[in-house]
Amino acid sequence: MTTDPINLDGMTPEGWIEYWKDRALKAEEKIEDLKDIGRAKNKLMKLGQLSEPDAHRYIQKTAMDSAQSMGTVARAILLAYEGGGYPAGFGSPQGSGEYHGA
Repeated sequence: MTTDPINLDGMTPEGWIEYWKDRALKAEEKIEDLKDIGRAKNKLMKLGQLSEPDAHRYIQKTAMDSAQSMGTVARAILLAYEGGGYPAGFGSPQGSGEYHGA
């Protein structure tokens, strides 16, 4: 993980507080993304009969192809499966011709 360099010289206590609040928020967002990715992989494995690596690769490839984060793709998959379909524009992980495993 890369972070922007910060100037430690002369940073005020308020600046430190703001810096660490921002870091904590980013960490919380990353944790939520990882949880959603895990849930989406489980859905794909159960409903699409994919292995864990294939489900991960499907989310990863879909994210790259759609220029979105894996967390965003995972949430779209979860929402779509709640509605009984696949996310618009993402295609089925099997039978769509888009991805059949690596």
